[in-house]
Amino acid sequence: MNAIRNVEIFAAGQWNGDTYTERDLDDMVSAFRELDYRPALKLGHTKDAPGAPAYGWIENLRRVGRKLVADFVDMHDSVVNAIRKRAYSRVSSEIYFNLKRGGKTFARALKAVALLGAEVPAVANLVPLHKMEFADWTFEAHAYVRPFNVEGDYDDSPGAVVDRAAKRYQREHPEATYEQALKAAFDPSLPQHRAYAAGASPMGDSETPEQMDAQRMRAALGGTDPRERYDAGVVIHKLMIAEMDDHPTITQSEALKRVLLKYPVLAEKYRAGHGGVSANWDAVIGA
Repeated sequence: MNAIRNVEIFAAGQWNGDTYTERDLDDMVSAFRELDYRPALKLGHTKDAPGAPAYGWIENLRRVGRKLVADFVDMHDSVVNAIRKRAYSRVSSEIYFNLKRGGKTFARALKAVALLGAEVPAVANLVPLHKMEFADWTFEAHAYVRPFNVEGDYDDSPGAVVDRAAKRYQREHPEATYEQALKAAFDPSLPQHRAYAAGASPMGDSETPEQMDAQRMRAALGGTDPRERYDAGVVIHKLMIAEMDDHPTITQSEALKRVLLKYPVLAEKYRAGHGGVSANWDAVIGA
């Protein structure tokens, strides 16, 4: 699957006469979680003609500081080749205002992301695509992959097994919170429970509701906070871009090695968290 991770697609500020605050960005992330469509990658700000193809899809939309960051997945080979040749290097987000859908009104919602060639983007200071790294990847597996709200669902995955144990405890102790039930029901002698506690955690500032539940539950078990790894990864990535700007001929792996030599504490924070961020990074950092 052709993909690019951690693409900056939008930012707070005043663009084309409209002002966008961090709250607006959060509204877009919330809408992304709720809406029944996935924003597509398109070539330029073209009118959406019937039957027009998508050249990829947006996943894992989140706010990082004053910017919206997303992953591009299922990208068409032709688009990948064009980006490698710098025919497309900038992006521009298309945004709905007061979108009415499914009986709700969404103040701000991401419609699509346009890949720009000769066009000048309205939003300044976004990292260009040619500085990003393509990867053939899938989301890392973790124990919890869907909501724990379906009674009678006897999935034997570690997350489902732990959830059923917690819910049984809650039925026997109605005063217990879910976190208390999880701690009380967790049995490290059971393989599925150990697998859940040891599983990779979701990362980022804007997980889906299901991932937020998983992170909350793993935190209740005393696991390592996955955000520390994610935050370290964000800083490492920004420092890598600065290194490549200063030394245009070096590769991303070389830039990563330079950053880690200068900032060994970041490497330790990255190693400490659960889950992989990038196979290439893990090979260099040793995580």
